[in-house]
Amino acid sequence: MNAIRQYYDAVWIYGDPAVFDPVREYGLVDAVGTKVRYTGYLDQRARLEFAKAEAGPVLQSVPPGKLALCVVGGGHDGRALAEAFLQADLPTHTTGVLVTGPLMPWEERRRVRRRAERRPRFQVLDFVPDSTPLVQRADRIISMGGYNTVCEALSFEKHALIVPRVDPEPEQWIRAQRMRDLGLVDVLHPRDLNDGALTEWLARDLGPSPHTRGRVDLGGLTRIPTLAADLLRSAVSEEPLPA
Repeated sequence: MNAIRQYYDAVWIYGDPAVFDPVREYGLVDAVGTKVRYTGYLDQRARLEFAKAEAGPVLQSVPPGKLALCVVGGGHDGRALAEAFLQADLPTHTTGVLVTGPLMPWEERRRVRRRAERRPRFQVLDFVPDSTPLVQRADRIISMGGYNTVCEALSFEKHALIVPRVDPEPEQWIRAQRMRDLGLVDVLHPRDLNDGALTEWLARDLGPSPHTRGRVDLGGLTRIPTLAADLLRSAVSEEPLPA
């Protein structure tokens, strides 16, 4: 905290205090409260303009009909979720797409590919440059609780089941719980993860898509330039005049 007080002009938190306020949760109001600025979450819809060209072949490989998308972040600890998804029963006229991530170990990736070969309505992608177009195309999303994936689900107002990492850091678990409390996502603790739980969620009537905008601040991409400009103006005004 001393370093922040002494060396930093501002602390930007890429989130919404209505969801989680680390300054108050961790008792940091007196230490850094005056320097904190909340940017809001980052609305991922703006990325579509740049991502659609590269995603074209991937989207074309997905058959018409509904899409259940499973993403496991980088993939280094996503095996359990990937295997449970590939063993789940899909609703009628639904294709399942699993993105393993570039960090899933080679042997685990080979195992999930073999499993998918026995399930003709599933596809496995090792890596996509940008998952945003797939998220937009999806009807339901099953994922771990990483920041980017949660932002994508919120941005496109998708039904999402989050199976967060709980160890060694609780960040994903805390984020998922807060989003669930707002009625924006469903959450499954990893100890309860199995193909039956995913089958049940995929078959459940979840009603209309969650209405995110107006309930969660997604204005980060428009707010950050203003925050940066404020810092620059402050730095210029504090420069000493030449002798």
